[in-house]
Amino acid sequence: MLNSIGANARENAEDDYHEQIQQLFIKLFLNDKLLENDYNLVTKLLGSSLPWHDECLLVTALTLGLNRCFDEKKLLLLANISAGNNNQVWQRALVGLVLMLEKYDYRLYLYPKTAARIKTLSDQKEWKQSFELTVMQYLKSKDTEEVTRKIREDLLPEMMKYRSKFEDKLDLENILSASEDEDKNPDWQEVFKDSPGLYDKFEEFSLLQIEGADVFMSAFAMLKQFSFFNKISNWFLPFYKENRVLSEALEGAKKSVDTQLFRNGLERSHVLCNSDKYSFCLNIRHMPEVQKTW
Repeated sequence: MLNSIGANARENAEDDYHEQIQQLFIKLFLNDKLLENDYNLVTKLLGSSLPWHDECLLVTALTLGLNRCFDEKKLLLLANISAGNNNQVWQRALVGLVLMLEKYDYRLYLYPKTAARIKTLSDQKEWKQSFELTVMQYLKSKDTEEVTRKIREDLLPEMMKYRSKFEDKLDLENILSASEDEDKNPDWQEVFKDSPGLYDKFEEFSLLQIEGADVFMSAFAMLKQFSFFNKISNWFLPFYKENRVLSEALEGAKKSVDTQLFRNGLERSHVLCNSDKYSFCLNIRHMPEVQKTW
C-alpha cells in the first residue's frame, strides 16, 4: 500500500487517493514500530510529489505514533524531515521533534545514530535557531488554558458590562448597511473614553495574539461538532484553499461574494489555527444571511 500511494495520487480518483492517505495515517499512528522496508518507503514517499498538505499529515502521524510508543526510526525520520525544504513540512516535523525530545530525552543516549544526527543538525546555524524558536513557542503554548480563563472570566464579562454603550457608540444596528461611509473606522478614542480599563484589556489581548497565544480556543471549541472532525486526521489537516470541503461549505454564499478571494485570505492568515479555519468555513452555511455578505 505504501509503495503505491505516489502513483495513486495521479491515477486514482480523488476519493480513493484520500482514503489511502487516511489508511496510511492510521498505519503510521498505530503501528508501534516501523520495519526497515517501511522506513525506506516512507522516506521515499515524503520526498516524492505528494501534495505538501498530505506530507504534513504523514509527519503528524509519525509524531502521534512516536508519542504512543518510542521508535527510533520514527524519531530519525522526524529529524531528517526537519532539515527539508518545504516550510510547511519541515516546520511541522521540527515541532514533532521538539515534543518527542522532551518526552524521550532521557533515553536518547541509547540510540547513538539518532543522537549523532540531531547533533549534526544542531551544528547548522539556521536549524538551531529554528529549533530554539520552536521551543520558545511551545513554552508559550502552555499558557493557553490561562489565556482562555482570562478571556472567559475577565475580558468577556467586562465587555458585556459595556455592551449597550458600545452598541450606541458604534451604531451596530447600521454597521452592516451599505453606505458611502461604510469604510470609515469608528473613533476608538471616543468609544473607550468611559472605559479605559477595558481598553487596557483589549491591548493585552492584542499583545497575546501577536505573541502567538491561542486566544480563540474558547470561541472555536464549540465548533468542532461537524462530521469533518469525525476523522482524527482532519484535526491535523493543514488549511489549503483547494480543499473540496471548502467548496461544499461555501456553495451557499451569495454570488456577489468572491469565495476564492476569501479562501486565499484565510489560507494566508496567521490569526487562526488550521482546525479553527475549517470550523469557521463549515459554520458559514449555518450563519444568518445578513452575516454572509462579508
